[in-house]
Amino acid sequence: MNSLDIYTKVYGCLCSDYYVWFKLMSPFRTIVRKLGNRFLPSYLKRYSESPRVYPNLLVSLTSYPARINDVWKVIECLKKQSVLPEKIILWLSYDQFKNRSCIPEEVLQQEDGLFEVRLVEEDIRSHKKYYYAFQQYPDWTTITCDDDVFYDTNMIKRLVETSKLFPGCVVANHSTEISFGITGDVVSYAEWDNKEIPGLSRNRCQIGIGGVLYPPHSLDEMVMDKNAFMREAPYADDLWLNAMARLKHVPVIQASKKFLPLPVVGNSESLSDINNGENKNDEQLASIRAFIIKAKGVDIYTSSYSVGKRPKVF
Repeated sequence: MNSLDIYTKVYGCLCSDYYVWFKLMSPFRTIVRKLGNRFLPSYLKRYSESPRVYPNLLVSLTSYPARINDVWKVIECLKKQSVLPEKIILWLSYDQFKNRSCIPEEVLQQEDGLFEVRLVEEDIRSHKKYYYAFQQYPDWTTITCDDDVFYDTNMIKRLVETSKLFPGCVVANHSTEISFGITGDVVSYAEWDNKEIPGLSRNRCQIGIGGVLYPPHSLDEMVMDKNAFMREAPYADDLWLNAMARLKHVPVIQASKKFLPLPVVGNSESLSDINNGENKNDEQLASIRAFIIKAKGVDIYTSSYSVGKRPKVF
């Protein structure tokens, strides 16, 4: 086992859902996080192997100025996967990076036949991680991931192997179960069940941090309505994408193993901090829900709404 997997798996084991264990392990997680962030960057520059490359598989992510200096570490993790995509693309906005000279050299030095940086005109925040990939590679399978964690070497492999078992479904390494009250109405996001049970569920919501696989055409075409998602869910790309999967009756599948990624230590505020700390998830979920009811005449966030057992395989 390589050092990247040791650090990420040890950290994941210290992040149990059991509350008492989670609290007790807090100082140990801090130690692992600090050690990992100290030693893994130099290790990533040295480690290499010859993995299998999957055609028509794209890994897509985005970043912004507060995090861009550390993104090369994430790219190194993605390049060292046991299963490789055909492309890895980092989408950056001209609004934040006026030209390529504004991008750190450590990021640009990563560019090769596998990885490239692409600058786009608009800043559509975290939605950049999927929007341009879906637009430019509509018939490819897209894996989205975050820009602030060290990924273990089997992150992509878990998604691909689970996708083979559940073809056409959205697959997530981390997810939460959408919960409903006694009236059948969706409850607050904070009350959703975080237990990650592998396999098929009709009411799961993917969490982007661990990597999420989207088969081609697995989401409703409204997913590309830029005005809609920037108005209804400007900070909640996961909720928007989940709604588009539910609208097309496509289940979200939890992959077979859970390893909470080791964070890349930085000073920037995460979307999770914004959405959870300011209760933005509930506000944006309500906006998405109302928008879909008005646009499509269907309420996708009630217990009576049916997400199909198996979607059409494309």
